Amino acid sequence: MSKATLASVLALVPLAAWCGEAACPIVPTPKVYRATGRTARLLRGAAIVVGAKATEPERYAAERLQGLIARRFGRKLPVAVETQIGEGARQVLLLGQRATNAWLDRLCKARGIELGPTAPGHDGFVVEAMKDDGRDVVVIGGSNARGAIYGQDAFFDLLRREGDAVVFPVASIRDWPSIAWRGRPFWRLRLYLVEGAMDALARSRLNFIDLRDAPGGIAKFGYPPDFKIDLPVARRVLAEGHRRGMFVYGTVSCGVGPEKFDAVIAKFEELIALGVDGIWISFDDPGPGKEAPVLIRRVLELGRRRGFTGRLVANTQPAGSYNKIDTEFNRATVAIPGYESVKWFFTRVPCAADLAATRKLGLKSLPAWWHNMVGGVAGGFLHNGAICITMRADEKPAYLHMLPLSNGWGRPDYEKIRDAAKHTDTVMVWGFWDGWPEEYIFGALGIWAWEPARHDWARTRQGVYRYVYGPSLVDAARDFDDGFVALKSLFHLPVRRYKPNKGWPCRLKSVADRPKALARLDELDALRARLAAKAPGETAILPSRLEAIYLEPMKATLAAARAMATLDYPEYSLADIEARMLALNECGDPAAAERELAAIRGSVKQKIARVADQLRGLKGIDEYVAFWQQRVSGMRHWKTLAAQRRKEMAARHRKLVASGFAAARVKGKLTADEAGALFAPLGQAPAGRVVAELDAKDWLAAPPRAKGTWAVGPFEWQGRRLAVVSFPRHTRSQAGDFAEVRAEMAVPQVAGRLVLDAFVNDTKVDTQWTKYRFLQLWVNERLAWEEDASASRAGREWVSVDVTAQAKAGKPLALRFRLVDKRPVGCYGTVAFLGPVRLRAAAGAPGR
Repeated sequence: MSKATLASVLALVPLAAWCGEAACPIVPTPKVYRATGRTARLLRGAAIVVGAKATEPERYAAERLQGLIARRFGRKLPVAVETQIGEGARQVLLLGQRATNAWLDRLCKARGIELGPTAPGHDGFVVEAMKDDGRDVVVIGGSNARGAIYGQDAFFDLLRREGDAVVFPVASIRDWPSIAWRGRPFWRLRLYLVEGAMDALARSRLNFIDLRDAPGGIAKFGYPPDFKIDLPVARRVLAEGHRRGMFVYGTVSCGVGPEKFDAVIAKFEELIALGVDGIWISFDDPGPGKEAPVLIRRVLELGRRRGFTGRLVANTQPAGSYNKIDTEFNRATVAIPGYESVKWFFTRVPCAADLAATRKLGLKSLPAWWHNMVGGVAGGFLHNGAICITMRADEKPAYLHMLPLSNGWGRPDYEKIRDAAKHTDTVMVWGFWDGWPEEYIFGALGIWAWEPARHDWARTRQGVYRYVYGPSLVDAARDFDDGFVALKSLFHLPVRRYKPNKGWPCRLKSVADRPKALARLDELDALRARLAAKAPGETAILPSRLEAIYLEPMKATLAAARAMATLDYPEYSLADIEARMLALNECGDPAAAERELAAIRGSVKQKIARVADQLRGLKGIDEYVAFWQQRVSGMRHWKTLAAQRRKEMAARHRKLVASGFAAARVKGKLTADEAGALFAPLGQAPAGRVVAELDAKDWLAAPPRAKGTWAVGPFEWQGRRLAVVSFPRHTRSQAGDFAEVRAEMAVPQVAGRLVLDAFVNDTKVDTQWTKYRFLQLWVNERLAWEEDASASRAGREWVSVDVTAQAKAGKPLALRFRLVDKRPVGCYGTVAFLGPVRLRAAAGAPGR
């Protein structure tokens, strides 16, 4: 039966019909699994047999199967060559390809088993049980060498204990991937060599990696042209990849100028000489450099001379063109002969519309999916957010629960990517600075990519937990992860670039949740103890890896979480200390400030001493202790901080104005036409007698107040002065972050109603993010006006508020213009302008 025929049959027959009465134990479930209802024993005299011409990946597959069975079942089967099999071998696990294993080839011919490049096809495998010359034979055949690796993993998943015996269901199995290429390019080359890491990639059915390196071992964008390759490390990674049948790209950072083009070509030549299987042109975040089309032509010409064309060449276009399809750079480079057929990686989630867009662009190959998990992963008790760097000073791993793909860029929903195989043939995952935990991370990608259409996340988790911990511990591992996620939800967690006031060390969101957190920790400790006791006897991974990557990090993470749950952090009682101290500084009352600091100093020092003791050995704790020591040291610290904040805010404002407010706007630089539309209404103030007025200099006379990355300062348009409050795009905020300017307005003796008119406008041009950021006007500490900052202000630039009740002759009005985030934002920029604010005598009785 051909692959196409099998696919059409599968489309008509529910998968369960293939699986027989017993559930298929293999994850991902094979496309064809015909259960016979019979069970066979793995005999003690069994042997693993490879072909006389076995390739290195096939020998690796045999060694893997030998090691897996030995670890889980305590039986070390011998590995033999087909020509040297002894007469005493009553049962044979016959492993390999038809071209390399004559015995396997003979049985395929005799039994009509299709096993080759067209059926099951690329990376495909079969498992068939039969009798041959008095022996029990299990054929584990691969369409290619990788297929043999995947086939032995599938057979291992069939095995289970039954009393003292090891048994497996007798079934006819055929499988192949829906997405042909599944990979893990990585910027920290040496971490491929961590014990068991490459095995985890192979187990996850990933089939490509890359070589990239740089000073410090951190090569996000490829080998720099002038970097000296660490040849022993590169050769070892290449060899370990090839041993597992993996395709290996050589990646060079190409965002350079013409003066380095020769060095780029030389670096590609060096990687080709090392033995890479493909080359990767990487522009990425550094940008296009200069004369990029010239360099691309030179690299493509090198590739043609050395036999690298089509998908053997990959690219990462520059930032702005790897996340968008129709860009000037992409249009210009796709026209370069040969470039339209290489493998283009986009960070966009595969879909029909994007495939159509790449076809319209001129791309002939299917677009590849660079699934970026950077930024999609929340911090933890022992790792930071976004990229998962350990917070342990000894660099040991933290525990990271198993994550679905929806944590990455684009938040892909599994239901919406079931048809991804129609729109891409290449996927990869990017992120996870320290590499771990590979079985979790790449199991999630590889199992999904093998067959997106029938992907089952719950079953994927079960398969990975079964492999890592053992069959009897699947529920315990799942319950641990679910409980761990629930525990984390009770805490503020560190972001990527954490600071003492950015979730580190982790603190409870509400101290009232402490009993709940401790109860959850008790449950998790019990589950962890069960895993620690039983998993070493059931795991399929190396016991040393189980301990180093999973069990020890679990224990350390829960210990840290318990300490963080019980510590009495100064923040719990002094959350507003910054606002109070800065306000006292502004009021010029150092004596009152010193008295307040003296009252809390002893308590704070006791609390941070306990933090230092309980969290010893974690990064950033010394900085946290120093942070609080400074806060209670005296008013000198607060005076210095206030001056520093004003300086930083002024610098941000000047930079923003000089750029035309581009960093805070979706549409980039504020044009003259846009400015005219924004500020023309300045001359359309409500009619009436103005009895008092404030302008920008009045609002900016007192230091602005802010919490977060705000900028406040003056702006002038055609001689008209305004105060500006702005927040940059692509910058995170927290709920409660704000910026405000303050002023007092003298109130003259006026009969009748008094109305406050304020010119308020901003540059917002879309309403995608509603109910996040708000514009406010406060009068005498009372919220007088508020509006969602995402709403269009066209035609409503002047805000009018009746202040008759607040206005008393001889007492000034205390005014505040404020922007505040009621929900955290991450991409939402704002430029808000406050123009003249006038007190107007209005007709009618007071208060009407």
